[in-house]
Amino acid sequence: MAVSSIGDILRATLPEQGWQAKLLSQWPHIVGPLHEQMRIEKVQRDCLVIGVYDPHWMHELFMLAPTILEAIQNNFGETPITNLRFICVQKKETVTQVKTTETPQKKEEKQLSPHHEQVLTRVQSNELKSALRTFFANCVT
Repeated sequence: MAVSSIGDILRATLPEQGWQAKLLSQWPHIVGPLHEQMRIEKVQRDCLVIGVYDPHWMHELFMLAPTILEAIQNNFGETPITNLRFICVQKKETVTQVKTTETPQKKEEKQLSPHHEQVLTRVQSNELKSALRTFFANCVT
């Protein structure tokens, strides 16, 4: 008997909802480093409920909702998701893996649009600015 991934099992048993399993597995790629500030809680009809770990991030992510929806559509084409709802949740503790001593390879940095660059000039937090820069670069197709 062949061993299948949980995503394969979900797609086989719920073929019309296979995009949901794909969304869960590709979430970090879709939102980039912002995934460290939030997680998918559930899908309710046309609404994706997103748990946010820090209340300070809720407003920022709410303002980014159109961009996040666009990134989802760019990665999946047509999905029933038309709304995002943000709720405050506690971050679950995870076991960290030991990092190797390999030297990281420098990623090719994508050029942002003048609009995105202008938006970033108004952000005061360097951590948020860095996360948004990576997020915007991941959204560029």
